[in-house]
Amino acid sequence: MSHASIDHNHEEKFFVTNSAQLQRWLPWLRMFRAFRIAIGVKSVLLALVATCVLPLGDNAIRSTLGNPQTQFLDSLDTKPLVNSLITDRLLQQLEADTEVFSENQNTSFPSNPPRLSLLFIGHFEVGRVLYPWSNIPIKTWLLVHSSNLEQWVTGAALLLWGLLIYALFGGAISRITAHEITGTGSVSLLGSLKFSGRRLLSYFASPLLTLVGIGMCWLPLVCAGLIGRIPVAGEFLVGLFWIFAILAGFFLALILIGVTLGWPLMFTTISVEATDAFDGLSRSFSYIFNRPWYALFLVCIMSVYGVILSHFVNFVLQLSIRVTDQVVGVGLSGDRLSNDALYLVSCWMYFVNRIPIAFYFSFFWVSVTIIHFLLRHREDGTPFFVMGQDKLVASPLPLSGIPAAELREAKLDL
Repeated sequence: MSHASIDHNHEEKFFVTNSAQLQRWLPWLRMFRAFRIAIGVKSVLLALVATCVLPLGDNAIRSTLGNPQTQFLDSLDTKPLVNSLITDRLLQQLEADTEVFSENQNTSFPSNPPRLSLLFIGHFEVGRVLYPWSNIPIKTWLLVHSSNLEQWVTGAALLLWGLLIYALFGGAISRITAHEITGTGSVSLLGSLKFSGRRLLSYFASPLLTLVGIGMCWLPLVCAGLIGRIPVAGEFLVGLFWIFAILAGFFLALILIGVTLGWPLMFTTISVEATDAFDGLSRSFSYIFNRPWYALFLVCIMSVYGVILSHFVNFVLQLSIRVTDQVVGVGLSGDRLSNDALYLVSCWMYFVNRIPIAFYFSFFWVSVTIIHFLLRHREDGTPFFVMGQDKLVASPLPLSGIPAAELREAKLDL
């Protein structure tokens, strides 16, 4: 046996572990890497800024341009997910000395502090994990169902503001995730923001390009309705060619389904592949309609895993606050805090209260980016270490596990 074959065998045994081999057989196991990437400092900071700025912008738009029926947009933002337990005596002081906190439902100080048996506060349904996905369709629904010009302008501003936040911060988190999945090294927080900022036009244009297809299907249907207003002959023509109206409605429904379900994949495609809006649109529709059951399977994993992790994150956060409150209470020994001090505490608690929401935001974009890699691999067999328009070139650092095995297979195919 030659030395080359011996070295090759040693290389295989060293690089391809049982865990790596299992992930080659079951690629969807990569979904469970989302938690580690989502709680990274860069991902959490980006998500925290996004989840703080998004509702502030929504409120500013509604107060300036009008206030349509958008109360359900605040369902995730106005309910505190983390409650400060402080101590009973501080809460009693708070209730006795000031009314602003007890009257404000958004405060982090509950009137009846929960005990350890009630640490899980809030509703951790799947809707919270998928909140970033549902936010844009809801704002689109508001725009379509506007009854006057003021509501239409408000709905359009809300939609564009939401797209801007998701494009800038969601795109940056997606780019960070792409570097983690491909093993091409890390990207800085500022670098990820610059990447998404340079491609804002592509992020915006990708879902808006579907308006062209919607218009091409909508216009014939409207024309058919106008023709039907012609006495006798118009009604006969509508009835005779009704099958074509059904076909136009069918294609219109497909476009609406594709853009509603696939708009996050448009953003992740641009972030991962570093391409334009047309590629983001075509890939997202291709993945949704060519691999619908696999995509649904991945979304189910994402949802169940996200719900479990949301309980875990909230539990750790609540326990941390409980320990902090109790220890600080021992040091205070019954002393009273001033209203100014309590106000500062409430300000800090506002940001603490955003951490679970920021985790939803970060986890969503990390998971959707991993779903993009999995769907791409299933659709055209692209290796997981390929990102953007890069060629099949080995990393300057030694690869191990699945990336090394995929790289060797790719070289053999060349």
